[in-house]
Amino acid sequence: MKSYTFAGRITKWIMIFLGTLMAVLILVIYLLSQNVMSVGETDRYLSDLRGTNEYVRRTLSDVYVATKNNRQSIEMLLDQPDEIMAVVERIVQDNPNIRSLGVSFIADYYPEKGRWFAPYVVRKDDGKLVQEYIGSASRDYPLEEWFVEALQSSEGYWSEPFFDQEDTTAPLIAYMLPVRDAEGHTVAIMGSDMSLDFLTDKLQALDDEFGSTKLPERLFGPSYAAHSFIIDNKGNFIAHHDHLRILKDNFLTQAQASKGTDDDAIVQAMIRGEEGYGTAVIEGVPSYVFYVPINHVNMSMGIMVPMFTFHFPGNMLTLILLLIIAAGLAFTAFAIRYNVKRATKPLTQLASSASEVAKGNFNAPLPDIHTHDEIYQLRDSFANMQQSLSKYIVELKETTASKAAIENELNIAHNIQMAMLPKIFPPYPERSEIDIFGKLTPAKAVGGDLFDFYIRDEKLLFCIGDVSGKGVPAALIMAVTRAMFRTISAHEAEPHLIVTSLNHAMSEGNESNFFVTLFVGTLDLHTGKLRYCNAGHDIPLLIGNGVNLLSSDSNIPIGLMGDWTYTYQEMMIDAGTTIFLYTDGLNEAENQNQEQFSEERMLHVANTLLENNLYHPEEFITQMTKAVHAFIGDAEQSDDLTMLAVQYQPKETILYEKA
Repeated sequence: MKSYTFAGRITKWIMIFLGTLMAVLILVIYLLSQNVMSVGETDRYLSDLRGTNEYVRRTLSDVYVATKNNRQSIEMLLDQPDEIMAVVERIVQDNPNIRSLGVSFIADYYPEKGRWFAPYVVRKDDGKLVQEYIGSASRDYPLEEWFVEALQSSEGYWSEPFFDQEDTTAPLIAYMLPVRDAEGHTVAIMGSDMSLDFLTDKLQALDDEFGSTKLPERLFGPSYAAHSFIIDNKGNFIAHHDHLRILKDNFLTQAQASKGTDDDAIVQAMIRGEEGYGTAVIEGVPSYVFYVPINHVNMSMGIMVPMFTFHFPGNMLTLILLLIIAAGLAFTAFAIRYNVKRATKPLTQLASSASEVAKGNFNAPLPDIHTHDEIYQLRDSFANMQQSLSKYIVELKETTASKAAIENELNIAHNIQMAMLPKIFPPYPERSEIDIFGKLTPAKAVGGDLFDFYIRDEKLLFCIGDVSGKGVPAALIMAVTRAMFRTISAHEAEPHLIVTSLNHAMSEGNESNFFVTLFVGTLDLHTGKLRYCNAGHDIPLLIGNGVNLLSSDSNIPIGLMGDWTYTYQEMMIDAGTTIFLYTDGLNEAENQNQEQFSEERMLHVANTLLENNLYHPEEFITQMTKAVHAFIGDAEQSDDLTMLAVQYQPKETILYEKA
């Protein structure tokens, strides 16, 4: 009976399998889509909040930095009070994020000016700058709470949001910074105000980015819309899509008045400056609330997403996938009987020919198959196998010759890689204040270590890095990293910004999961100030007044997380100090007993060289190389070995950085 033929049995079992698979797929797809989409949507909301938070942080930082950087200009004019107004106007003019700036002096600081002296410049709505001197009997600012509080502060701080007396529609925030005289006494408060209108505008842009949340709103009404907001550490709304609630409504009070406690927990977490999300009934709508803190200003940013809206993309995707699967299975069931019978017919002919090949007759004829399917591919595979066996001996000979050619190409690659690194030492014989020496010894023909340096604008920019892995792939990453360092540092001298740009570039499309540990530094040749950023690299040594590890923050290598925030550090380098940088090929070098050279041995060698006055760059690296080679003996070099030494020897010792 036909039902017992091979084609009949295949059809029967395929239909049983498909029927079972369809039921299982429907359940699995629903569960997985809900889970995956929920995770994806959660990551998306938090990621967008973090991105917006970073924009807010940068905007606030512009005001903070401008205020800090210009304080000295005010302090230098304390004996010239009539010149201060011009400086205040220049600061406001140069910094568009500053709405107004005032320098409010303590009462009677300038007796000839009277009790009040407070030069103040405000940017009006039409962009014009208006000069004023605030302070009067009706506005006796030395007795006002904000001024008394600011005088008691030793450092600058952000005020709580407030409304200006002349404008109660746009909330403001101020960075308050003490101004001190030559004896260190606080004589005035420098206050930079900025409008928080940009927060509401930025949140509106953030809401517009969530395209998947707009369809439920259009289909079912405003109660299904997602809205962003910002609150301060007391729960007051600082930014909200409803402008009437800004600084006039309180999220904490609203939560405490509701029946549930979930919203109370969310508000408390936001006030504490935590990051996360939770579920609660907000204004009668079951919702997800995602939130991240805005550091330094005691604010928190959040977005409220109705649960229906949050799960809407996942539900739609599930429905579409189920319809596609159902249609596909129906078509497959209809066509399977005919196609199985037709597809299996040539198998008998192919089996006969394959038996001849199995007996050793590699030239046995194969059947002609005109269907371009797996059986056709199987026939071609047998034909290719026959040809491959006859070519095997010839290819074996060619392989031997190819190996020699590959070795020659690796030698050329080695020479190219070494040519990319600085190789002329001393590199700057005309400059007596700096001495540099570097050396790279790859474990293979090519390696993944790198170092580089050059002088720009009287600053020495330098780096050292170690690419994960070895060989040609690591060498390619090394070449790209070195080239990007040159390109980025040509326009940017701040090490943490150089590292951040490198991290963004390396993280994009990093499907091979390569990463690079990197140390980037900028040494001011006039002042001796070292600015640096360490991205997961071995901590450098400072050799001069003893041997010490450079203070270094914990940062991850570049290429792992594109949104990582790298920290900035700085210190003054004493005259005669040598900065010694190295890769883990030094401290992790192993001898034949698998013992590592270790950081302790490295420090011991460094102290010995210091005691013998052998810590000039070339001498130091030469002696350190001899020490590690003596330790590993005949053991094979397991990792690239790279060292870079920079000695700072200015013509005269710089005691402080000039303004």
